[in-house]
Amino acid sequence: MSERRKTSTTPSAGEAQPSGFLAGLNALETVIVAVIALVALAGLLMIAKGLILKSDGALIGSRPAIVGGMQRA
Repeated sequence: MSERRKTSTTPSAGEAQPSGFLAGLNALETVIVAVIALVALAGLLMIAKGLILKSDGALIGSRPAIVGGMQRA
């Protein structure tokens, strides 16, 4: 009869367990997490840009602008 070796998924006392935010993920999972983070960052940038444009519009509309030496109505 052949003996089957038992393999343990937990590290023994002598082995160091990898620590870190993405240490437990394989390459594909890491790429997926990175893509999700980039999409979230792009969404936040779009929201910030919209808020900046909205605030600029409110500021520009509240005071007259001088264009070419003439005051714009």
